Amino acid sequence: MAEVKLEHIRKSYGKKVVYKDLNLTIKDGECFTLLGPSGCGKTVMLRMIAGFEAPDSGVITIGGEKQSSPVEKIMVPPDERSLGVVFQDYAVWPHMTVYENVIYPLKIQKVAKAEAEARTQDAINSVNLTGLENRLPSQLSGGQQQRVALARALVAEPKIMLLDEPLTNLDANLREEMRFEIRELQRRKGVTVLYVTHDQEIALAISDRMAVLDEHGNICQIGTPLELFETPSNAFVFRFMGVANMIPVEARDGKLYVKGREEVLSASAPEDMPKDAVLGCRPSDVDLIRDPQGDMPIGTVKRVNLLGPIVDQRLDFAGIELRSQIDTHKAVEDSLIFSEGDKVGISLANQLIFDARTMEGVVEND
Repeated sequence: MAEVKLEHIRKSYGKKVVYKDLNLTIKDGECFTLLGPSGCGKTVMLRMIAGFEAPDSGVITIGGEKQSSPVEKIMVPPDERSLGVVFQDYAVWPHMTVYENVIYPLKIQKVAKAEAEARTQDAINSVNLTGLENRLPSQLSGGQQQRVALARALVAEPKIMLLDEPLTNLDANLREEMRFEIRELQRRKGVTVLYVTHDQEIALAISDRMAVLDEHGNICQIGTPLELFETPSNAFVFRFMGVANMIPVEARDGKLYVKGREEVLSASAPEDMPKDAVLGCRPSDVDLIRDPQGDMPIGTVKRVNLLGPIVDQRLDFAGIELRSQIDTHKAVEDSLIFSEGDKVGISLANQLIFDARTMEGVVEND
């Protein structure tokens, strides 16, 4: 078992409190992602699990065994926690070959030579570096160096893999390739993975479950990628999970209006709307109509960008910038690529109403 539990964790640096009362369970064998903005404490959490940092209070257990508990004076060293750790800067030894880098942890553990060699070759094969065993890191691409770091972490057969922004330094194509390789590797090996990132695309692609943290270190929501994308718990999660349109709204006479304006967004306002409400929708949920009819909301096209498979169009709507995105082929077929200054009708699908106070994260109860 490699379940990880953090119970009532507090961590601070001087007056800066990173976590007040953190509780989190990472299930055995799952790929779990911590997603949040820079500075929210993601790496601090990973370092506490790894044993590089000690919590001020609370308990960290791995596989049911306590690893950190200040009140009980328990602090298991990192090398005794059965972990593999990969950082964004690779940290491979420049003077060692691929093979020497990967076998190094087994030499430290004094694993028998035959077993060490077999495990090393298996780890190298598992990350698709077969045939490159004798190359130095300087002779490898960035993606290949990252594979060396992964193989070195895997060779010790850890219970848990901790990955801290490991793809940040790679170009876009390599990031896409490596994120699927990491996911496939995790599935084959059955190891528990904790992945730290601020990139929602990577989190959505590799996670069984994920947690979104706000800038104060609060966990806003935990769930599957689909749950977080389709049913976000608050406005912060909605915005952090992808490009978002946020429109201040209010209910009047049973209808939903743009706040302080006469533009009607819906003929019926939701019940129990927050006092300070915002409507959220994705750019793909903003349909543009060339010849608007009746009292349909009207916007003015400000910018048109062709982004390969998608046409991104930005509008001024009731003094708010609104983004609309549509498949390029559909836009061409239906004549929905506009010019700057065009007046267009707007129809919003999949509208979600949020408390505007949660735009920055979790709000304490009144």
